[in-house]
Amino acid sequence: MSFQEQEPDVNKTATLTVRNIPLDVDAMITVQASVAGKSKSDFLKEFLTQEFQDLIKNFSRTSQLVSLMDQELGKQVCVRVADHWFENDMITGMNLKYKAILRLTTHDDLQQIMMKNMPFLQLRAGQVLHQNFAYIPRGLSLTFSLFNEIASRDPATINRAYNEIFYQVGEEKFYQEINAIRAEMKLEPVVGL
Repeated sequence: MSFQEQEPDVNKTATLTVRNIPLDVDAMITVQASVAGKSKSDFLKEFLTQEFQDLIKNFSRTSQLVSLMDQELGKQVCVRVADHWFENDMITGMNLKYKAILRLTTHDDLQQIMMKNMPFLQLRAGQVLHQNFAYIPRGLSLTFSLFNEIASRDPATINRAYNEIFYQVGEEKFYQEINAIRAEMKLEPVVGL
């Protein structure tokens, strides 16, 4: 099954009815909508639109390949894959940056990145999963594949990724990890900024 992301068509909308929301959740929605100066309907519409327009998150949640590779990563480090999805605004922000830097537009783009970078997942796992993890976050194989894809790109793209996404890692560590992956890909090393 190939699911294509498309630009939203503001002229096409759907109406949803949600029933049986717990009263305490409804109260929190009411308070947060009020603080935001919006009706509950507008507040929820914006929240749902933001959540489900994230190309990378949507692919990660629906791709059987991502699920399979997450399971493989978990087996190799003897840690289970989390039952839940880890969500926060920082992940959504990073996903938007990945999308822009790698010029991602469809699920097929992400499928190709997963396939292309499968041989390098173990190398990236070795760079990151050296601590004692209680579980593997769901979608981690896609996160690793996106990093590996950045490693395969030109120096300008790699530098942009460092500046916009990985600057907190530290320049030396970032370029060391990028160059280890590039070496496996038989590519020349890149130097930092």
